[in-house]
Amino acid sequence: MEGMGASSMKRDVSGSFEKCNNVDEIMDIIKDNPLFESIMQVVPEDSRKQFMLMFELYMRGVDSAEYGSFCQMMDKAGAITDSMDARHGRGGSTMIKEYEPMKDASTRTLLLKIQMKGVAKPPMWREVEVPADVDFLYLHEVIQRVMGFEDCHLWQFNASAYDDRLVIGLSIDNDSDIGLDYVSDEASETPLTQFLSQKGDKLEYVYDFGDDWIFSIDVKNVIEKKSDYAVCVKYKSELNPIEDFGGIWSYIETRQDLEQWRELKKEVQKQRADLYGFDTPKNYIDFLKDNVLSIDDVNDELRMLEK
Repeated sequence: MEGMGASSMKRDVSGSFEKCNNVDEIMDIIKDNPLFESIMQVVPEDSRKQFMLMFELYMRGVDSAEYGSFCQMMDKAGAITDSMDARHGRGGSTMIKEYEPMKDASTRTLLLKIQMKGVAKPPMWREVEVPADVDFLYLHEVIQRVMGFEDCHLWQFNASAYDDRLVIGLSIDNDSDIGLDYVSDEASETPLTQFLSQKGDKLEYVYDFGDDWIFSIDVKNVIEKKSDYAVCVKYKSELNPIEDFGGIWSYIETRQDLEQWRELKKEVQKQRADLYGFDTPKNYIDFLKDNVLSIDDVNDELRMLEK
């Protein structure tokens, strides 16, 4: 663009350009510039709108290196896009499946895969066998235990994290003032099989509306009843999410620290400990180890849950 005299155009119209708010206003300012016609002649007609959008960045002083850096940041952000926006107003087209509760639920077990969204390579999930004749409050308590949470934040189930047409949760309790402003279905009164009844059914679970931990819940199979209580049967990624510790971004970083700790240089270990507010690297890595899943301990806790 510089070879075509765009820098001269930029000097000529930069003062007026600062007042521009959209592409049409840019056009109005530069269309009378003698260089504009020659520039636009080399731009295909079907690409002119894109050209003008890029020209706006140019006129505002964004160079190619800066734009390239921004694009790289957006690519990295794409891996965790699912967790960045909470719960409101995007996925209105999501199909919400609702069934009559399973009539033979007392004789069936649902195999559920509960997977943290936005985490990959490796993913983070727990597979749990859950009695089919439970409600969504019970499933919430199961998720809390298999993920190592402490049940001290608000939560809800949705068709998707962006769809508020279905909100399964607990309404505000006037005595304790704890709960959601709006629910479509009370978790303690909604049978699990009203929305999760067949292989392939899916919902999402959102926990802590600040950190926004979002988990997909997939029905992997419906089988003959195996137990009166939930059982965690498989898992991937042994580090549990840690509450009030930075959310998903922190989870990805701390999991990597845990896996590669012995390979890190001493000064890097100290930097990591300092970043998270620990006095020594040993205190930091011991803290992470304390948050590693023990499937035996989890199943002991699940056995004590009341349906």
